[in-house]
Amino acid sequence: MNKTTDSKMRLPMIAAVTFAMLTASIVNSPAAFADNHADSVRGPSITVSGTGEVSADPDLAMVNVGVVSEAKTAKEALAANNEAMRNLFAQLDKLGIDQRDRQTAHFNVSPQYDHQRPQPGRSVDPNKPRIIGYQVTNDVRVKVREISRVGEILDAVVQGGSNRINGISFSVEDDEAAMREARVKAVKDAQAKAKLLCETAGAELGNVIEIHEAGAGPSPRRPEMMMMAQARSVPVAPGEQTISASVTMTFQIKAE
Repeated sequence: MNKTTDSKMRLPMIAAVTFAMLTASIVNSPAAFADNHADSVRGPSITVSGTGEVSADPDLAMVNVGVVSEAKTAKEALAANNEAMRNLFAQLDKLGIDQRDRQTAHFNVSPQYDHQRPQPGRSVDPNKPRIIGYQVTNDVRVKVREISRVGEILDAVVQGGSNRINGISFSVEDDEAAMREARVKAVKDAQAKAKLLCETAGAELGNVIEIHEAGAGPSPRRPEMMMMAQARSVPVAPGEQTISASVTMTFQIKAE
């Protein structure tokens, strides 16, 4: 193929690419124009964020308790664990914990290994550890609706056979009223910031253009009180719950 023929074949390709680029430019131009037009119509603006917090006493506790059993065989470990869990559930019945307030959270059967170390005159294959027994773990999540009874319940379940307590958490069951108050505080905080910035800059704050909620929900605080249901019960510190809200707001800046 000579140069003249090659040049003739490239011309249509160049024209097609140019046409495609021109078409894309025409299609995208209205959107870009619309955005720029909207900004020009809206005029100068200011965007700020605000936060609001409300403290509330928790009225609900979640306690994870359970039993860990070990034996030479999986069958023996499971049998021992089942018996201990039956005793634990019987103890929860005596405490008046409703069936709907208990839920199995974790169950596991796993072998236990003897990772032998090399010794003089004795060869050990590190890739083949020896099984020396089995471990069964069964955890149940208990919902306690009376915070004042948490210590009593912890003490009772341990006496009933539980040898594993895997955390306690506190919350506010109905936090809607606190959430509304936190949102109001967040909006007022954003308004105050925007007004301060505008006044400092010698401008006047206008109407709200946009408002977005960035995040809301409970966050735990440090425990601030200790309580004990009975003299021999486990001391528990429920502290207080902080309900927080965050907003981002955009305001107009009034023209002079």
